[in-house]
Amino acid sequence: MDADTFVEHYRAYLPLVAKYLARRVDSGLVEDLCSDVFEIAYKKRDQAPVGHELPWLFNIAMNVTNNHRRKAGTAVRLLAALPVAEAAPSAESVALQNVDLRRAWNQLKPKEQQVLALLAF
Repeated sequence: MDADTFVEHYRAYLPLVAKYLARRVDSGLVEDLCSDVFEIAYKKRDQAPVGHELPWLFNIAMNVTNNHRRKAGTAVRLLAALPVAEAAPSAESVALQNVDLRRAWNQLKPKEQQVLALLAF
């Protein structure tokens, strides 16, 4: 499939692929996932079956959706594995940390402060 034919298919099938994705993922993700679908489709456009481009795009969309869900599940498991703080720090300890940080900051040379500021902020 040449680039001009791909553009024609993109214009024709984008709304259908977006509807397909909208039924399967959060509406805020549809645009990004559509972009992923058509990026993959463009890279593999020579593999598109002539006359069956839409089902081929739906298959790509299904794979993109499955990959997205797998990644989201991994993120949830990783967050669940993080230790939960038993208690929040007291206001007094936070204030003392800020005082110590201020003292340490003031002991730095201006160039050192600038480097740290660029890295941290």
